[in-house]
Amino acid sequence: MSLKPSKIRKLSSLSDRKWNKIVSHHSRTNSFNMEVRYKNLRLANGVLDSFGSKYWIIGGLLLGFYRDKDFIPWDWDIDIDMLSTDMRDRYDELGEMFMDAGFIVRKNNQLPDIKINLFRKKDRITLRGLFKDDSGKYLMSKVDKYPVEFFEKTDYIEFKGNKYPAPYPIKEYILYLYGKNWKKPIKDKRELRADYYKRGVMRESYAKDRMHKM
Repeated sequence: MSLKPSKIRKLSSLSDRKWNKIVSHHSRTNSFNMEVRYKNLRLANGVLDSFGSKYWIIGGLLLGFYRDKDFIPWDWDIDIDMLSTDMRDRYDELGEMFMDAGFIVRKNNQLPDIKINLFRKKDRITLRGLFKDDSGKYLMSKVDKYPVEFFEKTDYIEFKGNKYPAPYPIKEYILYLYGKNWKKPIKDKRELRADYYKRGVMRESYAKDRMHKM
C-alpha cells in the first residue's frame, strides 16, 4: 500500500534519531520485491529526467543490467550518482520532486557524504553527489573514487525497453570498479570491500575506517 502524501512528508521530516528507530519498517535487507524495485527505478528516472541535471546509474545496479540483464537479487539498493554541485544548488527542490513521486526522502547535505536516501514500499534508492578531488583527476563520494573521464561522456544501457544513463564506456567502468573477475557474482560485502581496498577504488580515509571494522 502506498503512503499518503502527508505521511510521506512527516516521515521525511523526522529527526535522524527518530528515523533510525523505524527505518527497518521502510527498508528491506533481504527478500526484495523486484517489481517494486523496477517501479521505483522508473519513478526515479522520471524525476531525474524532469530535474534536468546529468545523472548515472552505477555500482551493483549497472553491473546487474550489464552482466545479468537484470537486478542482482541480493543487492540492497538502487545506486544513482550525480554531481554534488547539481544536487546542492537545487537540493530542496529535488527532495520535493521525489516526495511528490511517492518517496520518503532522507537527506544529507554535508560533504563528503552529500546524498539523498529514498524509500518507497520497503525498497531503497541511494542518490549520491560526486565531487572532484584536489587534483581534478577523480570524482569522489564518501566511499568511492572514479577517474573523471568516466563521466565526461554518457553511455546508455537498456533494460526492459528503457534506456538509462551510465558512465562511459560502461565496460571500462565495470572493470575499474569490480576488477577482472567482474563476471563472478559475489554476495559477501566484506569480500567486495577487501577487493576495493586492495585495488584503490575506495577513498583512502573511508577504506581505512571500514577495513578496521571488518
